[in-house]
Amino acid sequence: MPDALHLELTTDADDERPVFIGGNFNDWQPDQTSFQLQRIGLRQYQYAFPADFSLPNPLEYKYTRGSWADVELSETGEAPPNRVVWQPTTLQRDHVPHWRRAGEGFAPQLMPHLLDIEGFELPILGRQRRLRVLLPADYEAQPKRRYPTLYLLDAQNLVQGGAGFGDWAVERNLAILKERGLGDIIVVGIDHGEEYRKSEFNPYAHLWLGRGEGKVFLEALVGGVKPFIDSQFRTSPDRKATGIGGSSLGGLLSLYAGIKAWPVFGRVLVFSPALWVSARAYSDAENLSKSAHSRFYLFGGGQETKSMKTSLERMNALLSRHANVATHFSFDPEGRHEEARWAREFPKATAWLFSD
Repeated sequence: MPDALHLELTTDADDERPVFIGGNFNDWQPDQTSFQLQRIGLRQYQYAFPADFSLPNPLEYKYTRGSWADVELSETGEAPPNRVVWQPTTLQRDHVPHWRRAGEGFAPQLMPHLLDIEGFELPILGRQRRLRVLLPADYEAQPKRRYPTLYLLDAQNLVQGGAGFGDWAVERNLAILKERGLGDIIVVGIDHGEEYRKSEFNPYAHLWLGRGEGKVFLEALVGGVKPFIDSQFRTSPDRKATGIGGSSLGGLLSLYAGIKAWPVFGRVLVFSPALWVSARAYSDAENLSKSAHSRFYLFGGGQETKSMKTSLERMNALLSRHANVATHFSFDPEGRHEEARWAREFPKATAWLFSD
């Protein structure tokens, strides 16, 4: 490996702390001044090893902010594997999405404020639901600002550990996104209806799921929940700033909402959708209005149903045929049908859906 290796680093979440490199070339010391990077611009750093410095092959390293309690993290706030350079090179470009701070994967002061709204009436269904509203940490400090809004189904499995199945760690993920300049959105979680979940989240008829109430539930969301949220909080009500998302049957209903209620929802998060329920989902996608300037984020895992990948590929192809529709298809061969995996995908999906 050439001695004069030059590193160029960019980062999403910049702050006042210096940046160092530690690895198998310096006994993994995280704060040696001789291996401190030079700031060359906003979120940009560089470092050049001395020409006479003998580097190991392979070179393994990580970036830190001065200690292993302040080490680089992935975009989901997880510890990434060591960086490895095998081939001789003179320039290595790296990117760090996020940083640990004093041992924490996120800044507590950036956590959103969680409000519970109990017993919200859905008259069209004759039922009630709890709404869980997550407001950006600085919501009160910016009284003139309006925010994009993401409506998420299955609120029981979104925050505070969930209700038996784990959760999407939405509050933690929003704090991570906010530190990267991407988390300024309002999230509205809508509880599922327990015994009504299978019918309310199914917009089609199915042999054992029974009569689908998805269309009616969507009407309750569009005609009741959204107007209420828009009246109580500083949302940007435009469709380009309004999203809907869910997983499994919730993913199916979110997809349906993005297609049928496109004038309302322009950002659609679809995780592991139950596309096996009805082939009509594909024909609906094929007939999506040409006026729908929308974004769809599709995700699935290889450890779910055998047809998950092929069904999502088919759906992605149908949506992509529309000139005004943007899609992002993400597939994890090891992904399981579980909240923990959806939690890892949530910040990626949210950043893509609401970035300009």
